[in-house]
Amino acid sequence: MSSASPHNKIINAVARAKLRPLGIQQKGRSRVWYDDRRWHGIVIEFQPSGFSKMSYLNVAVAWFWYPKDHWSFDWGYREADAAEFDGDEAQFREDFEALADTAIEAINRYRARTGTLKDAYDGLLENHKQFTRPGGWPDVHLGMLAALNGQRDQAEKLLSYVANEEGETKADMSLKRFCKQAVAHLGNPDGLRTWVEGNIAECRSMRRLPPLDPPTLPSS
Repeated sequence: MSSASPHNKIINAVARAKLRPLGIQQKGRSRVWYDDRRWHGIVIEFQPSGFSKMSYLNVAVAWFWYPKDHWSFDWGYREADAAEFDGDEAQFREDFEALADTAIEAINRYRARTGTLKDAYDGLLENHKQFTRPGGWPDVHLGMLAALNGQRDQAEKLLSYVANEEGETKADMSLKRFCKQAVAHLGNPDGLRTWVEGNIAECRSMRRLPPLDPPTLPSS
């Protein structure tokens, strides 16, 4: 679908007008935007549809302690139903402006929830209750926040479970190795933070974000 189509022009113009003043940046020319929060980011996607000219809204926190080159929806996802373009440009602009305002509300909500390590831990702990099966990324991220908040027993339980899960793919082995490394640092809080800072710096580099002088993690 051409980026010069009327509805894409409206999406780009409205997103730039609404998000750029908040310090939020566009990923290339895509419909993905991100809010760089130093040790994590908030990713905003105006997701296109393969069936019609519309945009869904996805907003989530993406943690930086596991180095990878792509943005992921680690905490959060779908925020709103689609704004659909039926040929009426004025109506679509109005609908998409409302969608962008919903995105801003979500961004501000996640900013508040991740202002400190304690805020992030409390928020993710509450969110974690929706998962009925243990293991995987939800346990990794909560385990990391538990570790950074001094909740050693909980961190060890969550991270060790993932470290011992089944799975022999390259991605599985990499995640299990990461969890074992995290568990090995639990007895040394300063060493843990230093290790996490290094991971954050690597992740930022892989995502082509500007380097930052440490510490990137908040003090609490």
